[in-house]
Amino acid sequence: MVNTQLLDYVRQQLAQGLTKETIERNLTSAGGWTIVDISEAFSAVGANQTVSATPPISPTPQTFQTPQVPQTPVSSMSSIATSTNITTKYAGFWIRFVAAMVDGIILIIPIGAIQYLSSAAALSSGLQSQSAKLVTLPIYLLVTWGYYVLMTYYTGATLGKMLVGITVKSDDLGKLSFGRVILRETIGKILSQIILYIGYIIAGFTQKKQGLHDMLARSVVVYKDPAKSHTAGLIVGIIIACILPVVAILGILSSVVLVSLNSARQKGNDAQTQSVVAQMRTVAEVYYGNNNTYSMTRSCSSGMFADPSFASTIAQLKDKNVLSCFAEGSSYAISAPSATPGQNFCVDSTGYNGNAMANDDGSKASCQVTGGLK
Repeated sequence: MVNTQLLDYVRQQLAQGLTKETIERNLTSAGGWTIVDISEAFSAVGANQTVSATPPISPTPQTFQTPQVPQTPVSSMSSIATSTNITTKYAGFWIRFVAAMVDGIILIIPIGAIQYLSSAAALSSGLQSQSAKLVTLPIYLLVTWGYYVLMTYYTGATLGKMLVGITVKSDDLGKLSFGRVILRETIGKILSQIILYIGYIIAGFTQKKQGLHDMLARSVVVYKDPAKSHTAGLIVGIIIACILPVVAILGILSSVVLVSLNSARQKGNDAQTQSVVAQMRTVAEVYYGNNNTYSMTRSCSSGMFADPSFASTIAQLKDKNVLSCFAEGSSYAISAPSATPGQNFCVDSTGYNGNAMANDDGSKASCQVTGGLK
């Protein structure tokens, strides 16, 4: 309900020709009236609401008597005191710390999934763990950057901040521009971190609770509703923050297990491949003893390599297509790649057994190593 006395005063001042800003300034400086009360009075005047008040006063200056600024009724002093105490409340270090911990747990979910999938893909394809990390690192950075930048720009808060009831605004309490959001969430936070996180800690001591990244982007973190209690959200945030170390440890352990499993699998595959290649060397010598030739072929499915004894040995490999087989009558060479990039297992008729590639120059088959033919 609009106060009648206040409504009369606003009408009279407007009739005198004073601006809205001047009237608001006079009322607030007189004390007692809140911005909400004043705004309601202006709205009522603009909407021509019917309120029991004195008749409109003639706008002629000569007949106008300057009214006194209305005094706030005593009966409404308690409610006004409550509303005037509701001001901007800046979020301090600890509430922001809890929000950051919650965000960390939220980000663990997609990042952990990406890391698990990449490790599983590396395990199945035989990629080295370092190669998998080179693939996942850009994805990790993109997900993290997108979460903080886009959430802050479009909603003013990350999910962690929403939980505890705080939001990011410009230092004039307006919406932060996209460019300033990027400055805050990238360069600003990098600088806050590289100085041993002091850029974050100073938020507990500055007047507007600003960290270094806030100062650079001219931003502040405030409570969305200063009058509302955020105890429940804070307690939930603290509980989640306590879970973070456990989740992080489990994530690290799972990564270590996956990497170890990948390494063990690679070593097992190498051992099997090396064993098969060594057996083929024995079979080749038996074949030569029976036929006085190694045959003439450049395929692992023809010539002496089509012999049943070779076929049963080759069948032990999981992937038979990785073999390279050459035979030139009195010579042969067989090689298969190792799980380690750039390395191969090779044997030939000269007795060579080591890291090389099987090669056939048209007259002789042998294992080719760096620097020429063995």
